[in-house]
Amino acid sequence: VLKRRKISGILVFILSCAVFILFILSQLGIKVDFYSQDGKKIEDQSSYQSVVDEYYQNHPIERMRIFLNGDNLLSTIQSKLPEVEAINSIDFKELTYFKVTLDMRQPVASWSVNGKDYFVDSTGVAFSTNYFSKPEINVSDESGINIGKDHIVASNGFLGFIGKIIGSAKTNSIEIDRIVIPPSSLRQVQVYAKNISYPAIFLTSESPELQVRNFSRAIKYFQTNSLNPQYVDFRVEGKAFYK
Repeated sequence: VLKRRKISGILVFILSCAVFILFILSQLGIKVDFYSQDGKKIEDQSSYQSVVDEYYQNHPIERMRIFLNGDNLLSTIQSKLPEVEAINSIDFKELTYFKVTLDMRQPVASWSVNGKDYFVDSTGVAFSTNYFSKPEINVSDESGINIGKDHIVASNGFLGFIGKIIGSAKTNSIEIDRIVIPPSSLRQVQVYAKNISYPAIFLTSESPELQVRNFSRAIKYFQTNSLNPQYVDFRVEGKAFYK
């Protein structure tokens, strides 16, 4: 009985110490300086600091660098600040003071919605804060559709489609020149490639990668057969029409 009480006492002591350490950690303020991959200090420090503060409030033990889950921290940052692609490094400065270098997403296209620029990278991730020069490819919106605040999520999905087109086109040795949204529709786009006189018509509800591969095959077919169509249409899955 005495031995059991001794063991119980030790366990209670260990548990009490753990709770005390967690309490102390939860009270520590973590100061972080954020830099982009080019070595420049990010101007909007407060937005990044607030996300990190919230993360440490939910994961107090990770205030100790040795216990920090970098993947979880990155996912949390990206959920609020999608322009972040990766955490490049976390450097210790003082006990509760760190320097974090972030890799920012490089945009491949932009789209202006209600006077605000939105960007997308080649993997299809949309974001609104750009740390690079404005990309050459700007989505030309001829749809005439007014996109309200409630539809920004939908527009981000549309931009993701555009980004994947450009990323896949590069893989298939196609250089995209411009992308046009035709009148009265956000369900299709006209894709223009450099040195190709005709556009390809893509359906936004279908795979951008598959449609780009089909476009690549169509280009080779037209070149082989000395054809110069007005357009090539991929809106029917598995088929291509041209005029």
